[in-house]
Amino acid sequence: MLIAAFPFWQDLGQGLPAAALEDQMHEDHPDFGELRDHLITSLRLPRLSVDEAVTRLRAAAGRTAPHYLPTAVGEAKPYELLFS
Repeated sequence: MLIAAFPFWQDLGQGLPAAALEDQMHEDHPDFGELRDHLITSLRLPRLSVDEAVTRLRAAAGRTAPHYLPTAVGEAKPYELLFS
């Protein structure tokens, strides 16, 4: 649901405001809102507020820490979490 509603989810992790990201998405893809609504309705997904979606996204991204942090093959240091 989060990826369908907010395809710019990675930028949310960098602290960029959702409203500005959504405005940019509409500039690049004028039919974004209509397509997103169609997708969410077709998949029968719940509609979330931006705040609720960001909260869920951060919770999902942090679920593996600190017990599991992905590490690249051959590297000793794990990746930093996107949402810290």
